[in-house]
Amino acid sequence: MRSIKPLLAHFVILSVLFLISCTSSTPIIDANYGPRAGTWQWSSENDLSFSALSGGQLKSNNTYVNRMMDFYQNHRRQGFFEGEKGVKIYYDVFENPQEKSALVISPGNGEASIRYAELVYDLMNQNLGYSIYIINHRGQGFSERLMGDARSWETINKANSKAIEEYQKAHIDDFQFFVDDLKKFIDTVVKPETHAKSFGLGYSLGGSILTRYLELNPGRLTAVALSSPMYKYGGTVTDMASQTFAANRVNAGKATEYVLGQEGPYDPSIPFIDQGKVNSLTTSRNRFDLRKFIVQENPGTALGGKTWGWMNETLKNIELIRKYATKVRVPVLMLQASDDQLIDLNGHQEVCTAINQNVETGQATLCKLIRFPSAQHELLIEKDDIRNRVLDEIVTFFKQYQ
Repeated sequence: MRSIKPLLAHFVILSVLFLISCTSSTPIIDANYGPRAGTWQWSSENDLSFSALSGGQLKSNNTYVNRMMDFYQNHRRQGFFEGEKGVKIYYDVFENPQEKSALVISPGNGEASIRYAELVYDLMNQNLGYSIYIINHRGQGFSERLMGDARSWETINKANSKAIEEYQKAHIDDFQFFVDDLKKFIDTVVKPETHAKSFGLGYSLGGSILTRYLELNPGRLTAVALSSPMYKYGGTVTDMASQTFAANRVNAGKATEYVLGQEGPYDPSIPFIDQGKVNSLTTSRNRFDLRKFIVQENPGTALGGKTWGWMNETLKNIELIRKYATKVRVPVLMLQASDDQLIDLNGHQEVCTAINQNVETGQATLCKLIRFPSAQHELLIEKDDIRNRVLDEIVTFFKQYQ
């Protein structure tokens, strides 16, 4: 008599595959810009007004920006550690005497820690109990640069435009270095075991770096919020086609050359509105100007166009992130901008759905996805009605686990 065990095993496998194929996508929740339930008072874009000077320079029109920047400068603890391949990685720490938890911030492409001055000012003045740790990823911010002879702003020849251009190139030899640097930062500087809880906040490229870290290091952080994480690149060309082309350029010895359309150093003259179209970052004019003002006051943090090496490594690794998203073992709050022009939003639902298939956690929902209508890519510097709700959602989410 034929054994029924192989037939039973075959039936079980087919049943599992059927259930997986029927798994519904994580729903996208649209944010409500109505009356706020939160009691937190976030800063207002009305306090961030600037006036234009000659040469594209900006001047602050009030004392709020000065007070905010002074707070950042006076309360931070600065430091460096040695990242992969000996690259010097810079960080800022804001210690809270009434600490309840640590908050690790993983910035986006081109961002220095000081770009988060407004966020730090808000969070530290709301009695939320966060000690804040901000890494500057290699090749950007105040960390060591990866191109040219001068790897720090202090050693560069300011009169040599070519030297500045090389210094400002956005390049990476291996995306995993970003992840390994973040791991070392968390292990040796943040030290989660010394905090009651440890949260993460990642934006754009920093969100993808943080997600990859979570896949490889389950359980080190308590919960994370991801603002516009980059899981798929924007544009009409598929990531696979783009990565194939980028890999061909790298193999042809063009890794350190600019990606098409990315040529040149940092350009401070980029307008808020160009030919009747709002910029791809934010709909807040004042926060757009604040973004430029901070770079103006910290010229060594400026970053220019991306290289083929950066593009190739990033595209390879966001594919890995999507592939291994089920390895994420902590609660995730994912925030997306409905009008995002820089990334493909389909990647958010794909990753969030994969995380929610992680049955080992015993939770019905591990990843929550919220969409913010009429918002551009940089949610943390959007206009008040959007940004206030973004911060409300993040703080409320963390309080569940604090």
